Amino acid sequence: MSSTSRKRGRAWWRTGLLSLVLLTSVPAAVSAESAESKKLDEIIQMLHNLHLSAPGKEQLLQAGIRGMIDSLHDPYTSYMSETEFKKFMDSISRQWVGMGVVLSSQAGSPVTISEVLPGSPAEAAGLQPGDVLKAINGTAVTVDNLNQLTSGWTKGDNVKVQIERDGRTMERTIAVDELELPLVDSSRLTEDTGYIRILSFGEKTDDQVGQALADLKKSGKLSSLVIDLRDNPGGLLEAAGQVAGRFMESGVLAYIRDKDGVESPIRIENGSKFEGKVTLLVNGGTASASEVLAGALQDHGIAQIAGSKTYGKGVIQQVFALPSNGGYLKVTVQEYLTPGKHPVQGVGIKPDLTTEGEGAQTAQALRAAGVGSPSLTAGAGVCRIQTVDCGGGASASIVRDGRVYVPLRTVAALLGSEVRWNGDTRRIELTGPVRASFVSGGEGLLLVDGVNYVDLESFAVNVPGRKLTKGADGIWTWAAE
Repeated sequence: MSSTSRKRGRAWWRTGLLSLVLLTSVPAAVSAESAESKKLDEIIQMLHNLHLSAPGKEQLLQAGIRGMIDSLHDPYTSYMSETEFKKFMDSISRQWVGMGVVLSSQAGSPVTISEVLPGSPAEAAGLQPGDVLKAINGTAVTVDNLNQLTSGWTKGDNVKVQIERDGRTMERTIAVDELELPLVDSSRLTEDTGYIRILSFGEKTDDQVGQALADLKKSGKLSSLVIDLRDNPGGLLEAAGQVAGRFMESGVLAYIRDKDGVESPIRIENGSKFEGKVTLLVNGGTASASEVLAGALQDHGIAQIAGSKTYGKGVIQQVFALPSNGGYLKVTVQEYLTPGKHPVQGVGIKPDLTTEGEGAQTAQALRAAGVGSPSLTAGAGVCRIQTVDCGGGASASIVRDGRVYVPLRTVAALLGSEVRWNGDTRRIELTGPVRASFVSGGEGLLLVDGVNYVDLESFAVNVPGRKLTKGADGIWTWAAE
């Protein structure tokens, strides 16, 4: 927790509980020598001395640890070496060694660069959003091997990448570097509506949210705010509580339930109230601390939630240092419930407004936040609603024969309409303020991987009150007249 947060006088953390607690030693109750531990030592010694394969003692010990953890059938309890623990902490803080790109990877679609970080090695090498990442060090990139190909780098390593841009293949050699990615991103949607995306809940998240709010208020009126928690895997419970304290003055953040069934509230005190409308965006990648924040703001009636059902991680872990070998044990110790005592584990949080597809979710949330007629910018490698990326990488918009196609659900949500299948007429219909009817795979539609895309140019001419213009760069903008 930062000193800045303490100076604001938020007292909730004094009685609250972290999702990550680092202790310098194991609890006394489990550190004492016992008959069980002697038995384990004897078995390790006998296998080491007698087994034909001559296994090492450390090898057997590690296998024993993994076996005990596996027997719990709990994906969140794990043993970590010092190296693994550092990676775990770095992932929460979004600190990596890499090229400096954000990649979009979905099954059945190419791995695409959706963002290039300013000042990064990737920017220096000329990589651009929309580039398709074809190969790394001579190995073809797929969704399945992406993590393997982009891990294990050290500062200064030269990485050879092959990219595809506008049908041309290019190769670049990039010297990877240490990167600290921002935990929070923000922008102004309209003259009175702001947007904050929280990517992870680390030690600096609350400070960055505070700075984003200050910047938005400084640049104009702020009567409505969209907070994007999509694909936020969580992090520190304390950080989620700090952020919640910026929107609620006092109250229960969550209830925690221990192994004996005892429930205790985590309370927020001395917080502040946001004078305006709050809309949260969530999806199936919204998990853990993100769900704590979403559940608290929803149950207290502070925020309306849009998107799709969250992941459903409703348990809390603590991390204990093991001085005997320098490792760490992450243990599930509690379950949490929302302020209304709704369980989250395996259930998730259901939005007030639901829709599928990142672009459609964004459009729906912006309209709910008061952005009456959001603009759409689309072209090769580009798809934005107001200032927010549509998501989906190369599949967010598709260019075919000089025409730009955008998911029909995105366009419908942008207009406040809905997409439905009419079984009687065997047609796809838009219902609501703007009505239209299509034959699946027919003229004006493009079916790709089960998603219907609409030809923006031909569709837009039939929508009154909006104008479609094409820039010199070939990018279309569709906005209210």
